[in-house]
Amino acid sequence: MCFLKRIFQLLCLLIVVFNQTSAMQDTLNYSFQGGVIGTSKSYLPLYSHALRGGVYDYDFNGVYVNSKVDYKKTITEHLSLTNKFSAYLLTQDQSLLIQEAYTEVHYDWLNFLAGWKQMNDRQIEYPTFGSYGISMNARPIPKVGFYVPEFTKLPFASGFFEFKASFFHGWFEEDRYISNPLLHEKSIYLSLGGGTRWKLWGGLNHFVVYGGVDPDSGENLYHGFDDFTKVFMGKGREVPAQGEENAIGNHLGYWIFTLSYEFNDFDVELYNESVFDDGKGWQFWNLDESKDRIVGLNFDFEEKSNLFLNKLSLLFMTTKFQQGPGLPDQLSPDIDNFGFPFGGRDDFYNNFFYRSGWTHKGRIIGNPLFIERDLSDIYFGTIPDYEVAIVNNRIRAYHLGIEFDSWGWNWRFLGTYTRNFGTYGGLYEGRFAWEGIQTDSDFEYTFLPRRDQTYFLLESKSRPFKNKKVHLGLSLTLDSGQITNNFGFGASLSYSDFLVK
Repeated sequence: MCFLKRIFQLLCLLIVVFNQTSAMQDTLNYSFQGGVIGTSKSYLPLYSHALRGGVYDYDFNGVYVNSKVDYKKTITEHLSLTNKFSAYLLTQDQSLLIQEAYTEVHYDWLNFLAGWKQMNDRQIEYPTFGSYGISMNARPIPKVGFYVPEFTKLPFASGFFEFKASFFHGWFEEDRYISNPLLHEKSIYLSLGGGTRWKLWGGLNHFVVYGGVDPDSGENLYHGFDDFTKVFMGKGREVPAQGEENAIGNHLGYWIFTLSYEFNDFDVELYNESVFDDGKGWQFWNLDESKDRIVGLNFDFEEKSNLFLNKLSLLFMTTKFQQGPGLPDQLSPDIDNFGFPFGGRDDFYNNFFYRSGWTHKGRIIGNPLFIERDLSDIYFGTIPDYEVAIVNNRIRAYHLGIEFDSWGWNWRFLGTYTRNFGTYGGLYEGRFAWEGIQTDSDFEYTFLPRRDQTYFLLESKSRPFKNKKVHLGLSLTLDSGQITNNFGFGASLSYSDFLVK
């Protein structure tokens, strides 16, 4: 992948080239923010650190300073350039954290990106707990690629069919079990109903962690462009004595289908994310296999209603099934699978080989309701993790999110109730074992019985001063239940402005 690294470096240098070009218009947005975050315990409640870009460590208590610069240069009517830089100074450990640094070229409806950009995988704008793929819960992964951010009319389709898509190649950090692995990320969406009140759209998001260096043998696990093509198609590498192995790398993703309608006073959308972690799970049309999902109902009242309510989200998530408790593979003909079909225990976000799982710099990239090892150590102390990163991925969750305006303030409320069942590996003392609850009626397990937990967030933003460029922010967070009980607060003051040339 050396050629992709060179493309990455080349695109990062585009700022130098374009800055020498005479522009129709330059816009510079900048902001400075200072804030404090505190908690009643030595670690933060969930919504004090989740969905915030992985900036704050779990034990952060203190003052931070953030600065952002966003520079946009318009070259022609069709071509423009955006450069952004964002950094945090965290006083607790006196660290300087570069959060975003990227160059983006916009050509009509197509964007080319190189660098570190904080992104959701499908640009969620509602008060949810995020999606299964990328939810701004971890630090940005450096990547290069292109995407179509908005639905765009397909040629020769009379505007009734639209599409959007993305394709990225990225690089994970060195400090993980398989060091320096690669990221493959792509999506494709198609919609029906462009230009009408209703719209039906759906698509696929696919993510793969692959390549890297094996810590035991020192072998580079990326074997050339042929590996990349197999990763793209979800295929395995052929072994003469065994046929075809499991797909190269750690694959995960979800199918999404959404139906939306524009009423006179509000917009509404109903969507379903069918999540998968292997070849069987991705068969969303097979209801026996695709029982794990996120179902959401979103309402948007902004600019259409006199109500103080702006947005409302209702979500249900279940990741408890994971193809059932049967062993993933039949490793020998005489294995007793106790009446269950083989191919179960998908172990979402985990992988027996890529043991760091779907994480980046120690934080879950996607759904923040899953619990990874470091956070589990805080909650429960040391518990068996069977050499994988995620210790709780079998969850049922019910979520309410509200955004509204009142008393000159913009408010956001998140309330999430979860039932947590741990992992199949924890129940049976290993992903490929039939012990634990199968052989011991008195077996003790952290998530046996299940643990119920609720997470809350209430935050508000306003411009209460005469200088409307100054923003005040306040937040309260609360965790309550059988995993943790904690209370947190935050306050920030920021100044933002822009210059136009």
